[in-house]
Amino acid sequence: MAIIKDKGFILRTFDFRETSKIVHIFTKKLGKVHGLLKGFRRGKKEFTTSLDSFSLNEFIFYQSRNPLWLVSSADMIYNFPYLRENLEKNLIANYIVEFIDKISPLNFPSPEMYSLIKESLLFLKEDYSRKILYIFQIKALQFSGFKPSLIFCIKCNGEIINKGYFSVKLGGLLCPECLKYDKFSKGISEELILSLKYIQNNDFKKALRIGLKGNRETELIEILEEFISYHLDTKIKSLYSLKNS
Repeated sequence: MAIIKDKGFILRTFDFRETSKIVHIFTKKLGKVHGLLKGFRRGKKEFTTSLDSFSLNEFIFYQSRNPLWLVSSADMIYNFPYLRENLEKNLIANYIVEFIDKISPLNFPSPEMYSLIKESLLFLKEDYSRKILYIFQIKALQFSGFKPSLIFCIKCNGEIINKGYFSVKLGGLLCPECLKYDKFSKGISEELILSLKYIQNNDFKKALRIGLKGNRETELIEILEEFISYHLDTKIKSLYSLKNS
Protein backbone atom coordinates (compact mmCIF):
# COMPACT_ATOMS: atom_id res chain seq x y z
CA MET A 1 0.00 0.00 0.00
CA ALA A 2 1.37 3.41 -0.97
CA ILE A 3 1.13 6.15 1.65
CA ILE A 4 0.06 9.51 0.21
CA LYS A 5 -0.24 12.92 1.83
CA ASP A 6 -2.59 15.34 0.06
CA LYS A 7 -4.90 18.30 0.59
CA GLY A 8 -8.56 18.08 -0.28
CA PHE A 9 -12.05 19.56 -0.01
CA ILE A 10 -14.81 17.64 1.76
CA LEU A 11 -17.55 16.80 -0.75
CA ARG A 12 -19.73 14.46 1.30
CA THR A 13 -19.64 12.39 4.49
CA PHE A 14 -21.76 9.64 6.01
CA ASP A 15 -21.57 7.33 8.99
CA PHE A 16 -20.17 3.83 8.57
CA ARG A 17 -20.91 1.13 11.12
CA GLU A 18 -20.80 2.24 14.76
CA THR A 19 -17.64 4.34 14.99
CA SER A 20 -16.35 5.19 11.53
CA LYS A 21 -16.97 7.69 8.74
CA ILE A 22 -16.80 7.51 4.96
CA VAL A 23 -15.84 10.73 3.22
CA HIS A 24 -15.75 11.85 -0.42
CA ILE A 25 -12.83 14.22 -0.96
CA PHE A 26 -11.57 16.19 -3.96
CA THR A 27 -7.80 16.27 -3.61
CA LYS A 28 -5.10 18.37 -5.21
CA LYS A 29 -3.02 15.47 -6.60
CA LEU A 30 -5.45 12.58 -6.94
CA GLY A 31 -8.82 14.05 -7.90
CA LYS A 32 -11.84 12.54 -6.17
CA VAL A 33 -11.10 9.97 -3.48
CA HIS A 34 -13.35 7.91 -1.20
CA GLY A 35 -11.80 7.60 2.25
CA LEU A 36 -12.57 5.55 5.35
CA LEU A 37 -11.80 7.12 8.73
CA LYS A 38 -11.89 4.24 11.20
CA GLY A 39 -12.85 5.27 14.71
CA PHE A 40 -13.54 8.88 13.71
CA ARG A 41 -16.74 9.05 15.76
CA ARG A 42 -14.86 7.89 18.85
CA GLY A 43 -12.72 11.04 18.64
CA LYS A 44 -9.38 9.48 17.67
CA LYS A 45 -6.48 11.92 18.17
CA GLU A 46 -5.28 11.37 14.58
CA PHE A 47 -8.33 13.27 13.32
CA THR A 48 -8.19 16.98 14.22
CA THR A 49 -11.09 17.92 11.95
CA SER A 50 -14.87 17.91 12.09
CA LEU A 51 -15.12 17.04 8.35
CA ASP A 52 -17.34 20.06 7.67
CA SER A 53 -18.79 20.20 4.17
CA PHE A 54 -16.52 22.09 1.69
CA SER A 55 -13.75 22.55 4.30
CA LEU A 56 -10.12 22.14 3.20
CA ASN A 57 -8.17 19.45 5.06
CA GLU A 58 -4.86 17.62 4.88
CA PHE A 59 -5.04 13.82 4.74
CA ILE A 60 -2.73 10.84 4.87
CA PHE A 61 -4.12 7.98 2.76
CA TYR A 62 -3.20 4.35 2.33
CA GLN A 63 -3.69 4.01 -1.42
CA SER A 64 -5.03 0.63 -2.55
CA ARG A 65 -6.85 -1.07 -5.41
CA ASN A 66 -9.99 -0.97 -3.32
CA PRO A 67 -12.02 2.17 -4.19
CA LEU A 68 -12.31 2.94 -0.46
CA TRP A 69 -8.94 4.12 0.84
CA LEU A 70 -8.01 4.07 4.52
CA VAL A 71 -7.38 7.54 5.99
CA SER A 72 -4.87 7.43 8.85
CA SER A 73 -4.76 11.16 9.55
CA ALA A 74 -6.97 14.19 8.83
CA ASP A 75 -6.25 17.77 9.88
CA MET A 76 -8.35 20.86 9.24
CA ILE A 77 -6.64 23.61 7.23
CA TYR A 78 -9.52 26.04 6.66
CA ASN A 79 -13.30 25.78 6.98
CA PHE A 80 -14.34 29.02 5.21
CA PRO A 81 -16.21 30.58 8.19
CA TYR A 82 -17.74 33.39 6.08
CA LEU A 83 -19.66 30.76 4.10
CA ARG A 84 -21.24 29.41 7.27
CA GLU A 85 -22.54 32.80 8.37
CA ASN A 86 -24.51 33.62 5.20
CA LEU A 87 -27.34 31.33 4.02
CA GLU A 88 -27.06 32.07 0.28
CA LYS A 89 -23.28 31.64 0.24
CA ASN A 90 -23.55 28.46 2.29
CA LEU A 91 -26.07 27.01 -0.17
CA ILE A 92 -23.86 27.90 -3.15
CA ALA A 93 -20.82 26.30 -1.47
CA ASN A 94 -22.83 23.13 -0.83
CA TYR A 95 -24.04 23.17 -4.45
CA ILE A 96 -20.41 23.39 -5.62
CA VAL A 97 -19.24 20.33 -3.68
CA GLU A 98 -22.35 18.30 -4.51
CA PHE A 99 -21.91 19.10 -8.22
CA ILE A 100 -18.23 18.11 -8.10
CA ASP A 101 -19.09 14.86 -6.30
CA LYS A 102 -21.70 13.96 -8.94
CA ILE A 103 -19.61 14.89 -11.98
CA SER A 104 -16.12 13.64 -11.04
CA PRO A 105 -14.81 10.11 -11.64
CA LEU A 106 -12.82 8.41 -8.88
CA ASN A 107 -9.02 8.73 -8.75
CA PHE A 108 -8.77 10.93 -11.84
CA PRO A 109 -6.43 13.89 -11.16
CA SER A 110 -7.71 17.31 -12.23
CA PRO A 111 -5.65 20.27 -10.97
CA GLU A 112 -7.99 22.58 -12.90
CA MET A 113 -11.04 21.33 -11.02
CA TYR A 114 -9.25 21.57 -7.67
CA SER A 115 -8.30 25.19 -8.40
CA LEU A 116 -11.87 25.92 -9.53
CA ILE A 117 -13.30 24.70 -6.21
CA LYS A 118 -10.75 26.76 -4.28
CA GLU A 119 -11.31 29.95 -6.31
CA SER A 120 -15.11 29.62 -6.18
CA LEU A 121 -15.11 29.30 -2.38
CA LEU A 122 -12.61 32.14 -1.91
CA PHE A 123 -14.40 34.56 -4.25
CA LEU A 124 -17.67 33.89 -2.41
CA LYS A 125 -16.21 36.08 0.35
CA GLU A 126 -17.03 39.01 -1.95
CA ASP A 127 -20.51 40.00 -3.13
CA TYR A 128 -20.53 37.96 -6.34
CA SER A 129 -22.75 35.07 -5.22
CA ARG A 130 -25.04 34.67 -8.27
CA LYS A 131 -22.22 35.35 -10.72
CA ILE A 132 -19.88 32.86 -9.03
CA LEU A 133 -22.53 30.16 -9.36
CA TYR A 134 -22.81 30.35 -13.15
CA ILE A 135 -19.07 30.91 -13.69
CA PHE A 136 -18.43 27.78 -11.64
CA GLN A 137 -21.01 25.81 -13.65
CA ILE A 138 -19.56 26.86 -17.02
CA LYS A 139 -15.98 26.07 -16.02
CA ALA A 140 -16.84 22.79 -14.25
CA LEU A 141 -18.64 21.61 -17.41
CA GLN A 142 -15.64 22.69 -19.49
CA PHE A 143 -13.10 20.81 -17.32
CA SER A 144 -15.22 17.65 -17.24
CA GLY A 145 -15.71 17.39 -21.00
CA PHE A 146 -19.24 18.81 -21.30
CA LYS A 147 -18.21 22.14 -22.85
CA PRO A 148 -21.02 23.48 -25.08
CA SER A 149 -20.05 24.28 -28.68
CA LEU A 150 -20.37 28.07 -29.09
CA ILE A 151 -18.47 29.06 -32.24
CA PHE A 152 -19.84 26.92 -35.07
CA CYS A 153 -23.19 25.26 -35.72
CA ILE A 154 -23.04 21.85 -34.10
CA LYS A 155 -24.68 20.20 -37.16
CA CYS A 156 -23.33 21.92 -40.30
CA ASN A 157 -20.19 23.50 -38.78
CA GLY A 158 -21.15 26.87 -40.23
CA GLU A 159 -20.15 30.01 -38.35
CA ILE A 160 -22.84 31.50 -36.10
CA ILE A 161 -23.38 35.15 -37.02
CA ASN A 162 -25.46 37.54 -34.88
CA LYS A 163 -28.01 35.05 -33.56
CA GLY A 164 -28.07 31.33 -32.93
CA TYR A 165 -30.26 28.74 -31.24
CA PHE A 166 -29.04 26.80 -28.23
CA SER A 167 -29.75 23.07 -28.31
CA VAL A 168 -29.56 21.47 -24.87
CA LYS A 169 -29.94 18.02 -26.45
CA LEU A 170 -27.16 18.44 -29.04
CA GLY A 171 -24.87 20.38 -26.72
CA GLY A 172 -24.32 23.65 -28.54
CA LEU A 173 -25.50 26.21 -31.06
CA LEU A 174 -27.57 25.65 -34.18
CA CYS A 175 -27.79 28.06 -37.12
CA PRO A 176 -31.28 28.99 -38.46
CA GLU A 177 -30.95 26.43 -41.28
CA CYS A 178 -30.27 23.57 -38.84
CA LEU A 179 -32.97 24.46 -36.36
CA LYS A 180 -35.00 21.51 -37.73
CA TYR A 181 -32.64 19.09 -35.92
CA ASP A 182 -33.94 20.17 -32.53
CA LYS A 183 -37.34 21.86 -32.46
CA PHE A 184 -36.89 22.56 -28.74
CA SER A 185 -33.84 24.77 -29.29
CA LYS A 186 -34.11 28.26 -27.86
CA GLY A 187 -32.99 31.52 -29.39
CA ILE A 188 -29.91 32.93 -27.71
CA SER A 189 -28.64 36.48 -28.10
CA GLU A 190 -25.21 37.43 -29.38
CA GLU A 191 -24.53 39.08 -26.00
CA LEU A 192 -25.12 35.80 -24.18
CA ILE A 193 -23.00 33.81 -26.65
CA LEU A 194 -20.13 36.27 -26.22
CA SER A 195 -20.49 36.13 -22.43
CA LEU A 196 -20.33 32.32 -22.42
CA LYS A 197 -17.22 32.39 -24.62
CA TYR A 198 -15.60 35.03 -22.40
CA ILE A 199 -16.11 32.92 -19.28
CA GLN A 200 -14.78 29.78 -21.00
CA ASN A 201 -11.68 31.55 -22.32
CA ASN A 202 -10.63 33.58 -19.27
CA ASP A 203 -9.57 32.84 -15.71
CA PHE A 204 -12.03 33.15 -12.82
CA LYS A 205 -10.97 36.66 -11.78
CA LYS A 206 -11.41 38.03 -15.31
CA ALA A 207 -14.69 36.16 -15.75
CA LEU A 208 -16.08 38.06 -12.75
CA ARG A 209 -15.93 41.24 -14.87
CA ILE A 210 -18.82 39.96 -16.96
CA GLY A 211 -21.66 42.47 -16.92
CA LEU A 212 -24.84 40.43 -17.43
CA LYS A 213 -27.88 41.95 -15.74
CA GLY A 214 -31.54 41.13 -15.15
CA ASN A 215 -33.18 39.04 -17.88
CA ARG A 216 -29.90 38.12 -19.59
CA GLU A 217 -28.46 36.71 -16.36
CA THR A 218 -31.68 34.81 -15.65
CA GLU A 219 -31.63 33.43 -19.22
CA LEU A 220 -28.07 32.16 -18.77
CA ILE A 221 -28.88 30.50 -15.44
CA GLU A 222 -31.92 28.75 -16.95
CA ILE A 223 -29.92 27.49 -19.97
CA LEU A 224 -27.19 26.11 -17.71
CA GLU A 225 -29.71 24.44 -15.43
CA GLU A 226 -31.36 22.69 -18.40
CA PHE A 227 -28.01 21.70 -19.91
CA ILE A 228 -26.72 20.22 -16.65
CA SER A 229 -29.94 18.35 -15.94
CA TYR A 230 -30.01 16.80 -19.44
CA HIS A 231 -26.35 15.84 -19.85
CA LEU A 232 -25.51 14.76 -16.31
CA ASP A 233 -28.79 12.88 -15.91
CA THR A 234 -28.77 13.58 -12.19
CA LYS A 235 -30.42 15.98 -9.78
CA ILE A 236 -28.34 18.35 -7.69
CA LYS A 237 -30.37 18.49 -4.49
CA SER A 238 -28.66 21.67 -3.27
CA LEU A 239 -30.05 23.52 -6.29
CA TYR A 240 -33.61 23.21 -5.00
CA SER A 241 -32.63 24.60 -1.61
CA LEU A 242 -30.83 27.45 -3.36
CA LYS A 243 -33.79 28.30 -5.61
CA ASN A 244 -36.17 28.30 -2.65
CA SER A 245 -33.97 30.35 -0.34
